[in-house]
Amino acid sequence: MKILRFDGDHRYLSNFFDAPFVWKGKQWKTTEHAYQAMKATEEWQREYIRNLSSARDAKKEGKKVKIRGDWDAVKDFVMQEIVFEKFLQNKHLAKLLLETGDAIIEEGNTWGDIYWGICPPDSGIGENKLGIILMYVREKLKGN
Repeated sequence: MKILRFDGDHRYLSNFFDAPFVWKGKQWKTTEHAYQAMKATEEWQREYIRNLSSARDAKKEGKKVKIRGDWDAVKDFVMQEIVFEKFLQNKHLAKLLLETGDAIIEEGNTWGDIYWGICPPDSGIGENKLGIILMYVREKLKGN
């Protein structure tokens, strides 16, 4: 089995899915909020992004911040950490992820993201870093 998109029954895999969790001592609405906030060099910008009402707004604002110098070196680790916390703290979502069994998870998209996903879906074009992280988190959850 292969999951090619984060919509329908698999919408919960998206970083835009509302799944509150606590990370670094703060409450986050979505993993998108946390990821975009962590790009910023200034704490006030991180807080501003953290408190935005939607993941879409968080992504938009994340494109405007001064990006920290080590971002390229740490962004994959940040994503892995926040995705793990999302599923660890939202047991119903962890159950859904575990129910995917050994399915290959691809973040298929049409907006050109070939770092975190595959574009177009099921084309094999892209690194699929988010899909890989989700499969890694699924394996870690099996041990919990």
